[in-house]
Amino acid sequence: MLPPVPESKKFPTLSGKAAKVTGTITDKNTGIKYPRLGAPWKARDFPPFSIAQRIGEVAIPHTLIASAKYPADVPDKKPSSSADYRAIATEAARWTIRTQYPKGATLAWTASQKIPVGKGWTLGYKVTYTFDGKEQVAQAMVTVVEVGRTKPTLLMASIPETNKERWRDLSTIVKQVRPL
Repeated sequence: MLPPVPESKKFPTLSGKAAKVTGTITDKNTGIKYPRLGAPWKARDFPPFSIAQRIGEVAIPHTLIASAKYPADVPDKKPSSSADYRAIATEAARWTIRTQYPKGATLAWTASQKIPVGKGWTLGYKVTYTFDGKEQVAQAMVTVVEVGRTKPTLLMASIPETNKERWRDLSTIVKQVRPL
């Protein structure tokens, strides 16, 4: 069960030092572009995502920024309002909690806003979970972007506290994600 999503809440300036933007990831498979971040981020294949930038090992919880076609069967028809995109982003956040974190993880919303260019919605959230017997947190976001299909594209990111010096990178991504 997720808490109610705020209708509008500006994405916060998170702590840490932003990685240098070294270029743009143009994901032709999903129809979006967003910043390519420098070290320690590395772009790699990481199914089910089209393109992923990661730090460290492939293990839950991931330090990950990734784009993909929206993973669920909904919506049946193309979204038409901010509320529609917010609802789809909420389902995407629910999916990330299930697939990217240990069982029992919870979230608290930190942001809910329109995307900077085009149609779509971004949700930011803090995830609390237990890992190796210790309570930990992560900062995360999901963005759904209208790309001319029935289903929007998904951009998601999750950075556990073990990489909290990278939390500010979420702000970079949120400000610069665009449809192609």
